[in-house]
Amino acid sequence: MENDKKMKIDVNLENNKYVELINKGQLLQAVKEYKEDNNCSLKEAKDYIDNLRGYDPKNDNGGCLGVVALLVLLSSTAIYFCL
Repeated sequence: MENDKKMKIDVNLENNKYVELINKGQLLQAVKEYKEDNNCSLKEAKDYIDNLRGYDPKNDNGGCLGVVALLVLLSSTAIYFCL
């Protein structure tokens, strides 16, 4: 069962060390440090960092892969009907 409680996010993002790590591309380090600093589970730490990044895995619906698949399908259909 998934926990839907809201996480507290530091509103002062300029001095947030986790945001600095995210901006450097060190996502795993940000998760690790948050987990250690807050004595929380790995999932809670990852969710917090994803929240800071503005990433919501529930709304991730394939991105470019879906568009590419659709274009391939449409173009193959068009070729079939034109020949």
